[in-house]
Amino acid sequence: AEGVDGAYDPDRLTIHTSVPLSAGPSKVYLAPIVDRDGAYALRVFVVCFDSATVFVYDPDVGDIDTVFSTAPGPFAMAFDPFSFEDVAQHAQVPISGRDGQDLRRYRFAYLASFTQSFVQVIDLDKAVPNPATYGRVVYTLGRPTNPKGS
Repeated sequence: AEGVDGAYDPDRLTIHTSVPLSAGPSKVYLAPIVDRDGAYALRVFVVCFDSATVFVYDPDVGDIDTVFSTAPGPFAMAFDPFSFEDVAQHAQVPISGRDGQDLRRYRFAYLASFTQSFVQVIDLDKAVPNPATYGRVVYTLGRPTNPKGS
């Protein structure tokens, strides 16, 4: 950013846009989805602990791609392994053939519930013939368990 006189000003902040979110944004992640053409497409994932939602922001469009509800207390996210270089190049996501199925090497996000101690698996693939599961919890790992003493 440049200052008023054209010099660099490290303390100057310029906000270009803002997007309203629900209560309790607590974590932000940069990771891709698989777009309709089967290529990596960068997204910003915002986990909202208080409202049990995750917002998926598309920086290319400048708007929310999808919002999905989660179990109470979403906290940390992880993603199938990917390379930011592949994402920057908008490379095709290869098919891995894991478990004898034609699944892409990159397809899922994993969301941990802090208050119920289990993990939800979220589908990030829009290139499948029926993308109805995109942005939805498709599987859970573990059984929801309330904290001890509650």
